[in-house]
This record gives sequence, structure tokens and C-alpha cells, in this order.
Amino acid sequence: MSERVNSNLNRLGRGLAVMGLLAALHGGAQAQAQEAAPLFIGGVQASSLGGYAYAGLIKPFAGARLGEGWFQRSVASMLTYRYDTTLQGSTRSVHARAPGLEYAIGRAWSGERSSLELSAGIGLRYTRLSPVDPGSDVRGTHWAFTPQLIARQAFTQSVDADVLASYSAGPNSRYVRARLGARPAALGWRVGVESTLSSGESYRQVGVGLFGARSLASGLSLELSAGRLRARDGSEEPYIALGVAKSM
Repeated sequence: MSERVNSNLNRLGRGLAVMGLLAALHGGAQAQAQEAAPLFIGGVQASSLGGYAYAGLIKPFAGARLGEGWFQRSVASMLTYRYDTTLQGSTRSVHARAPGLEYAIGRAWSGERSSLELSAGIGLRYTRLSPVDPGSDVRGTHWAFTPQLIARQAFTQSVDADVLASYSAGPNSRYVRARLGARPAALGWRVGVESTLSSGESYRQVGVGLFGARSLASGLSLELSAGRLRARDGSEEPYIALGVAKSM
């Protein structure tokens, strides 16, 4: 293993040790409280420009509950994208595949009409390029420190908005999604419009689409969305996404 990867792993280990200590201290302070059930999360977004798939678990610490208090989140993910570059004097399309693992600790607050969630995660992502791009800095294994914010605000009983924003230091990537939704009583779904931004060192995608979300009686929540993505080179392609969450 290269010296660079070893250094990244050492930094990751130190970060996880600090986060684990914080979790242990908090858990010890709440040892007498009942633990809340964890939440499974998963989803996939697909497009010819690239995609993203993830599966993970959100577990509140003792004394907390989903949406209120301290929590930990573990996620495995796969990021794919493509970009154009010059290789051996000709323009080539490079395809990237980047599996990753992340562990995060966060705090959630909820009120009558709004909620806020802040978290910070540390993880590893391995990026493989095909064909190999010798000039790319994203190849191989990289550590990432990822702060994330999720905020929701209800304007009326049926109209609300939410935003999700994250930045990964290390790979220098970011993701932002903003939604404006409504809950028509006759539908039973939250429906609305969404806008997304996903970018890194070699790619940038801006999306606009529609979404629908519904919570079922079984404890399962379902999200569907579809729209169009615009890449950095101006090309546009449709996308479709599915997300699920289930209390365990």
C-alpha cells in the first residue's frame, strides 16, 4: 500500500477514534434511557451521465429518537459519472466508478413547523477510471470529511420546503438538493419540484425535476423523482430516482 494511502488511513483511524469516544461518552450519560429503533435508508439515482446508489442505517443514541437528539449514521455507497478529457491527443470519454464507506455522527432538532439536522462524517472512497486518465487526481483511495445539513420548513399545513447540502473535503465534491412540496389531501402524497447540484473535480451536474413522497402504515417511506440533468459540457439527459426508508 502506498505511503499516501497509509497516511489517509491513519487520519481516518484517528477521526473514527475521536468520534467513537464522543459516542461512548454520550451513550454512557444516557445509559438508563431506552434506545430508539434504527432506521434503514437506501436509494438509487440513474442517468446516462452517471448515478448514485446507497444503503445505510441511522441509529439514535440512547435517550434520543429519530428527528430529535444525537444519532450515528453508517452508509455504503457507489458513485458513477463520466467526463471528457484529452488522452494521447484525442478527446475521450472517461467513466468513473467510486464505491465508498462513511460513518457520521449528528444532532437533530425538530419543532412544530421546522426541523434541522447537522452531521459530520468521515470515510473512504476508491475511484477507478476507465480508460485510465493519468492526469486525474481522483484515482485510487481517498479519505473524505463530510459535513451535512438537512433543513425543513412548513409554510402552511400543506406547503413546505426542504434542503439537503453536503461537502466532502478530500475528493472536493458537493451535493445540494432543494425541494418545494405540497400535500393535497386527496392524493395522500407529498408532491412538488426539486433542483439538484452534484459536482466534483471532473464533473458537474445540475438537475431539475418532479418528486413524490409517501409514508405507508407499515413504517415504510417511499420517494420517487424524475427530471433532467445538465452536464458541464452542456449535454442533457433524463434521470430517475427511488428512495426508501424503513424503521427496524
